[in-house]
Amino acid sequence: MFDANIGGLYLTGSRAIERLNLQCLKIKSDVHLSQGFIAERGVELVGARIDGQVACIDGKFFKSKASLNCNEYLPAFDANVAHIGAALHLSGEEFLAKGEVNLVGAKIKGQVSCTKGTFSNPGGYAINANTAQLGSDIQLWQSKVEGAISCLRINIDAHFFCGGLKLDGSLNLDASRVKHGLYWQNVSGEVDNLNLRNVHVGTLIDDAQSWDCVEHVQLSGLSYDRLDDPLSITQRLKWLRKNKVADVTRKERGKLIRRVDPPGFNPGPWSQLAKTLDKTGQRSMAAHIRFERDKSQNRAEFSRGITSLPYIEDSLWPWIRERSLWPWLKYVASCIYGLLFGYGHKPARALIFLLCVVGFAAVLYGVAFDKHQMAPNSAVILTSEAWQAALANGCDKVDWDKVGWDWTIPINQDCVMPLKAWNDTAKEAVDYETFHPVLYAVDLFVPLDALGQETTWAPARDRGWWGWLAYAMRMPIQMAGWIITAVGAAVLTGLVGRKD
Repeated sequence: MFDANIGGLYLTGSRAIERLNLQCLKIKSDVHLSQGFIAERGVELVGARIDGQVACIDGKFFKSKASLNCNEYLPAFDANVAHIGAALHLSGEEFLAKGEVNLVGAKIKGQVSCTKGTFSNPGGYAINANTAQLGSDIQLWQSKVEGAISCLRINIDAHFFCGGLKLDGSLNLDASRVKHGLYWQNVSGEVDNLNLRNVHVGTLIDDAQSWDCVEHVQLSGLSYDRLDDPLSITQRLKWLRKNKVADVTRKERGKLIRRVDPPGFNPGPWSQLAKTLDKTGQRSMAAHIRFERDKSQNRAEFSRGITSLPYIEDSLWPWIRERSLWPWLKYVASCIYGLLFGYGHKPARALIFLLCVVGFAAVLYGVAFDKHQMAPNSAVILTSEAWQAALANGCDKVDWDKVGWDWTIPINQDCVMPLKAWNDTAKEAVDYETFHPVLYAVDLFVPLDALGQETTWAPARDRGWWGWLAYAMRMPIQMAGWIITAVGAAVLTGLVGRKD
């Protein structure tokens, strides 16, 4: 029936012993190869133009050898570059395609229904629909597929349904476009690779169970306008971490260098997810995704920086010189920035650190004051007769050279600290600025000196261990305050971090 022109073709319940050749067939109505139809050597619909539907419900199609002395097989169902004016039904609980279903370059105005069908071609293409153009859905509801499903650069004007699909193989949607929804739900089997590179879908509808059966996902360039999102933040992160990144050959000074690199990292899928979550109002979840993205990228950059290996015959000195402490310094600085400010996406983290530092300082300086190992920070007081008398009658200055670092040695146990003597005897002590440990800690940490505590009180370094420790910690606490205040202001104004 090659290049024939007929009204319709109805072979329901028939059996084709030889390969059914319907190439370039022109049919004004439907083609029915259904309900018990068996094609023992396959069906050819290459270049056919069918105005109606092609119904292969509960049919059986088997591949055949291209020639007797060849190990290559012809597809079980071959509709390469066919034009179908309505739907294509490769469905039914009894449907079986033992070999490749070839829809490469086909133009199908209706849906492609593969519901509950069985497609088996281990080691090859079970369904090959590369560059096909579909006016409606692809339905793989509850189908069983052994082999690869390839839909490279396919154009679907409706939905791609994979609900209940059992796939033992791979799915390639590279550079495809799905106008409405991609349904990846209740999928089972062993999916070694799911290629979604450069794919655009209107809505991504998925669940955690379906991603768990996938070993590797390629998400580079995947974009979607909406998420019908039942997944938690932990499940989404697990999904993103399945992303497989291709190795990149490195070039240094004009020549290729062999590298032993850790797995690469592509921030694109993370940014796409965060952008979509922002659009749906889930800003907290989006911020956490960006934080995890920057943390992973920082770790990947550090790993690449310290694990690059030169050729054995190359000199090691240029490698040592160029890979000094810079990767370590950059990594540590980035980790601190992430810990304190969440890489600009969680600036409220700095408040936790601030409270910890202020709390530590309040306890430290409070204990030092209770031990009377603080002193008034006023030239008027320190030169007054009352203070001089307190010094003369109070404890002597600690000789740290004798004490050393032995914390068990008692210091100034049988004497009165100058601060206590001054508080008990001096009249001006009543009207002097009252010490408050929390206000002192805040005044020391925040670089404004607005509370008057730091300018009126200071730790007495040579009066005991608490005074020495309070004196030693004053500068680190002030530096932490300066850094956190400056970086925090830059983060909040958008000068640092939060670029997307």
